Amino acid sequence: MDYCSPFGVLSIIVGNGILQKCIWKKSNLNSGTPADGNSEYERSEENIEVLNLTINVLDFYFKEGYIPDELLKEIIAKSAIRYDNSFIDAITGIPPGTTISYCSLAERLGKPAMTRGLGRILALNDHVIIIPCHRIIRRNGTIGGYNGGTDIKEALLQHELR
Repeated sequence: MDYCSPFGVLSIIVGNGILQKCIWKKSNLNSGTPADGNSEYERSEENIEVLNLTINVLDFYFKEGYIPDELLKEIIAKSAIRYDNSFIDAITGIPPGTTISYCSLAERLGKPAMTRGLGRILALNDHVIIIPCHRIIRRNGTIGGYNGGTDIKEALLQHELR
């Protein structure tokens, strides 16, 4: 399903009662099998519940600039996020509208040698907004890359500041 945000279109893919992906539409190349809206499987009550939860999370974020902790925990519990809990906690623990460097994140994780690898790992984040990798920037203060594009990354950070 496509979700139209103020900054671009997100593709939401749900299956097996789990949020499989929530990615910027233009980064949807080679991202796996899209949800088939005509399939009985995709229309299961379980999938509709997760889809509605995802829409509620995104609606709240784009209206208020953050996701409340309780809602964040609920959507993470219903998502196929491939990162471990300490990694998820470190990224979701960055307050909205603030940034940290890849280097600082690596240090928080107790893995300072992982700095360069973090960029590659976060480039594969297929749960954007929920796992707010847009809050990670380069050590020199420049914006760095983002799978939705740097213009969207900057717009999200500005949105969170309001």
